Amino acid sequence: MNGEPVSDQPCSPTPKSEPQTPTSPAQAKPSTAPAPVTVQPRPPTGPAPVSEKPTELVELDKGAFGLGFSLEGGRGSPRGDLPITIKRIFRGGGADRSGDLFVGDAIVAINGTDLSAMSHFEAWNMLKALPAGKVSLLIRHKY
Repeated sequence: MNGEPVSDQPCSPTPKSEPQTPTSPAQAKPSTAPAPVTVQPRPPTGPAPVSEKPTELVELDKGAFGLGFSLEGGRGSPRGDLPITIKRIFRGGGADRSGDLFVGDAIVAINGTDLSAMSHFEAWNMLKALPAGKVSLLIRHKY
């Protein structure tokens, strides 16, 4: 303990052993394959799809400039059959003033008429044909 070596043997590095490869199949060890792993699907962590969200009834006033939003989606849309959703909300329009609608919200029904089987053009024409006044929208929020 006063600076003396613990052992009388000189200290030398131990040589590294080289991995040996079997020279014949008889020398090879049988490989044990790992057991198959069962992967359980994880529940989604992001926002729920639009179709699983609860619906909400929103009342808007249709004025001279419409309801204040544009649509996208619908049956036969360029990206496939999609729900009718709000593409854009125009500043100062009815949708903007209400504060209840957001880009991406799905419009399920207008004044009780289901939109699920409508094309974009059919839904747009229906909105244009509505008289000025109160309009009831059944929507599903995107988030």
